[in-house]
Amino acid sequence: MDNRRHPFPNGEVKMLFVPLSHRWFTRSLIFAICSTLTSWSTLASAQEAPAPAVIALRIDLQSLLNNSIIKPLQADVEQNLDPTQAELLAKAKRLSSVSAQIAAPEELSEAAISYTDFMITLNFTSAEAAEEEYKSLAGFQDGSIDGKTYKQTGGEFGMPLVLARVREKSIDIGSKNYITSGKTNFATPGLVAAYRALPKSAIRVAADLESVKPLVGQAVDMLQATADPFTKELIRPLRDLKTVRVHLDMNSDDMMGITAETFTADQAAGIKAKLDNLIGLGRNMLKDAPDDAMKVLAETMLTITKTDLNETRAGLQISKPAGFDKQFQQIVTDAQKAAREAAQRMQRANSMKELGLALHNYTDVFGDFPFEPSERRAIHEKLSWRVAVLPFIEQNALLERFDTKSAWDSAQNKPLAKQVPELFTFPNGSGVSWIRPETPPRHFRDIIDGTAFTACFLENPNADKQPWSKPAPLTVAEAVKLVQSLPDGKSLLCVSYDGAVHTLSNRADVATLKRFFTPNDGEALDYEKLRP
Repeated sequence: MDNRRHPFPNGEVKMLFVPLSHRWFTRSLIFAICSTLTSWSTLASAQEAPAPAVIALRIDLQSLLNNSIIKPLQADVEQNLDPTQAELLAKAKRLSSVSAQIAAPEELSEAAISYTDFMITLNFTSAEAAEEEYKSLAGFQDGSIDGKTYKQTGGEFGMPLVLARVREKSIDIGSKNYITSGKTNFATPGLVAAYRALPKSAIRVAADLESVKPLVGQAVDMLQATADPFTKELIRPLRDLKTVRVHLDMNSDDMMGITAETFTADQAAGIKAKLDNLIGLGRNMLKDAPDDAMKVLAETMLTITKTDLNETRAGLQISKPAGFDKQFQQIVTDAQKAAREAAQRMQRANSMKELGLALHNYTDVFGDFPFEPSERRAIHEKLSWRVAVLPFIEQNALLERFDTKSAWDSAQNKPLAKQVPELFTFPNGSGVSWIRPETPPRHFRDIIDGTAFTACFLENPNADKQPWSKPAPLTVAEAVKLVQSLPDGKSLLCVSYDGAVHTLSNRADVATLKRFFTPNDGEALDYEKLRP
């Protein structure tokens, strides 16, 4: 075969790397294609001859992995992997590339889309890796068609048939028509020309829409039927498109480009005008956006985004701005930090919910709260409520090691202060304290203001300064001061007696905080004045 006419010579297509197992990634990709993405996939066409491909894509994995932005981030991710994840990542790196060729359905119906011809090619770093992955394809069974052996799945219960074959260092997965044809290139002449016009970027996508003009018109009609006026105007020019090309490469000064080829010069001019309007709209929207690294980079990108017009072609080009790598890394770093903080906050909130539930379970058994000495409490007055609720947070074994008739710092109990249950301490160093009003409630019936309007537990950044087994509640004044002294942008979690979790910041109204921390002041509580 003449590779000069093949948009995807063997080993040429690379895929964007995600730090997951290669084998897991491969199986997941194939499974997704076969079972959930039939609208873009597949598979067992009812046609006797393969339908021509009108969409082609290529993603260069190695180029992306070696990018000056992604490489440091990848190292940061790898440092936080456990041994199992690290092993999976090592396997993932055996995948070197991915490409796809997709035909168009005969019509926009579920059945037609499901049986659309397509082929995805996964390239590996070695023939051994490809063979090993081929043998372990998830959901595929050995089979044969016309005397040739393939892996296959589907083909019954109305499911399209998906076939797979191994070739040297690659695996092809796709429709019966494509896989059994023995060919590797199904692109229309228009698609070949559009693809060849793309620069050698890490990510390339080309589409030949002229070959499926009636289908494009049908899609536009369907979209416009429910679209708002603004969206309708954006969708309408899709009828004018002959081909579309997109490239992206963060290693290149020519970082991103979109080229739309139309049938007439007037159509191209119309598309350029819409692109210019969208750029202007983006600049206006950024005026009201928060001032952060993302806004700075977006403004920079829009400033250097240019449109051009060349006869029947309209294009949009984004050059790589100075300092882009540093700005992008800062954005990703901020996003990672925000994600970690969100995960920690969820963990803290779950712990607080569990403590609220433990309180209710304790009260169901003993009839009163575990905070103050009582005959039913059966715990020494100098042992914290945390010790009392241990059986209700699956820590009964730890409770049995305590001498419950002596103080926290007795010879037997003091060493146990170093064994802090996870539920009482958070990754950010905070702990949980009970808020003790002047007249502490002993039962739910003592909370006159209502359990939903009275705070019980408060996240306490200073809780680690006291042994967890020692009684050290917060007074109302101390709790208010703790919230009010928070830095801007920070917050503390709080559990009310009904078990609900609330978020408090230094923006909370002081008088409202006091009412929230007091069970029987008799005044209405305005939650809005507690919001961050």
